[in-house]
Amino acid sequence: MAIVVSQPAQLHAIRERPSMLKDEFAFCVQFTPRIIDAACFEGFLPMATEIEQDDNQRFALLLLKLHHERCLIRPISSMHVERNVRKSASRYYLSANKAFDGVVAGCWYQHRDVCWLYPPLVSAFKQMASNRRQHITHIYSFELWKKVTDPDSTAPSKPRSRKSMNMNHGSEEEDDEFESEAVEEERIDVVNPSESIEEAGFQRHVQEDYELVAGEIGYIVGSVYTSLTGFALESGSGTVQLCAVGRFLESKGVEVWDLGMEIPYKTRLGAKCISRESWLDLQAQYRMTKGLRSGEAPTMSLDIPGFVPAKDIIYFGQYEGRNCDQEKPATGQLDGDGIVLSKKKQKRAAKQATKALKRNAEDEKAYQL
Repeated sequence: MAIVVSQPAQLHAIRERPSMLKDEFAFCVQFTPRIIDAACFEGFLPMATEIEQDDNQRFALLLLKLHHERCLIRPISSMHVERNVRKSASRYYLSANKAFDGVVAGCWYQHRDVCWLYPPLVSAFKQMASNRRQHITHIYSFELWKKVTDPDSTAPSKPRSRKSMNMNHGSEEEDDEFESEAVEEERIDVVNPSESIEEAGFQRHVQEDYELVAGEIGYIVGSVYTSLTGFALESGSGTVQLCAVGRFLESKGVEVWDLGMEIPYKTRLGAKCISRESWLDLQAQYRMTKGLRSGEAPTMSLDIPGFVPAKDIIYFGQYEGRNCDQEKPATGQLDGDGIVLSKKKQKRAAKQATKALKRNAEDEKAYQL
């Protein structure tokens, strides 16, 4: 029998006795920030579906998913970043909460029949994002941008052959990375997303000479960040966005990156699966940020000022001058600006240092003579 939730206390009771769930879902007819906030805090993942009644009327239903197995990266420093990602990152810029509606539109256009970002859930997410002080769960959109080469052009990018990636949908899809055509040009009021986006032709989203090419919706509770769903329109941009977000989370001190259900592209990033019981224990450990002072929020901030070059975050592991590995012993040599040198440059620097030592020794010998 399905469990219908109407109060946050019921979610806590399910967390204490997960066997109460016959499958992975509890249900709720209310899309209130209070219920969603409590669900995220208790380790559930909020989703939505649409139900058709006997009179052919359709309504949205809140799904609260507690996976049998959770796919996550911990520590985030163990994330795998391939060389081609580092190279292609130079074309892109990362931001946070600059185009929430554009990311939602992109997810709807790309995932279409399997997208679960229904209007009541999106509305609740936006309420929570605009009133963070009232909630433990902080909702974020992360966006990946490229410089606009022709500001007057409105033609969408050519569609790619790969299928979509929905981070936490119940079915597994093609997963090289999430691709699509383009994203919404203006902020939209999502009343019926699947119809309005297709009818609008899904125009690109541009801000300050930057064009949106990939993005995701997620949330953080304490120091646990959860990726919900995302999209991408250029080949390689989805992987760059994920790696940039991962390195950014690491630089901010996030302990756990929760990726929901297991899909091959996640394991290629270095994610591993743990049982439901292990997830609940781990999430309980990190759902309240450590070292809080009186009056501080229980969840850390993931705000990004402006458009940050993705290469600075991915390749150098730095954000605003902070090295992601600053608390760990350095594994490579640094130049004068604190940048990790490649092995080739390390050898060259070693040869130059050796020659300089020899010259100094010869000069000192000549001076003594």
